Amino acid sequence: MELMEIFRISFKELEENPSLARKLLLGLWFQRLTQMQTPCADREVDSMTKLIFDWIFARRPLTREAAERLLQQQPDADDFERLLILTWAGKPSRPITKRQAAIEALFRREYLQKSWMEVTRRVCPCGNSHTQERVLLHCRPVLQAEVRHLRRLLRDCKIERLLPL
Repeated sequence: MELMEIFRISFKELEENPSLARKLLLGLWFQRLTQMQTPCADREVDSMTKLIFDWIFARRPLTREAAERLLQQQPDADDFERLLILTWAGKPSRPITKRQAAIEALFRREYLQKSWMEVTRRVCPCGNSHTQERVLLHCRPVLQAEVRHLRRLLRDCKIERLLPL
């Protein structure tokens, strides 16, 4: 069954609400998780973890101090909760500002077959007016680079083959 059918998302809904792409990517992640063989390679597990925490549920990292305060406030936290809090603490990584836009852009390109010009104008989070010159010289290359980074991660997770094209 097609992923969009499982989530009951139409192409029209995806076009009108690009943020639904995150829900579809989560579905692909879960579908891949259920197909994984145990034991599996550490790299694959690392990639799956990065995809879920650094992309799908991306958030700004906590400072070490904020994480320690949070842990002190949660004395009953189990090992997984403690690990999750520490994972988000002080972790250097790529800025997250373009990650949601990259997910939306990938799905607009793959599922809706939109041009990069239309995709960029619709999902770019820069806040500037998207004249043709700005899109061509700045916004589109930045968004395309982030989509390439996402594709590499999807390839590492073996999720890329689950995309429609």
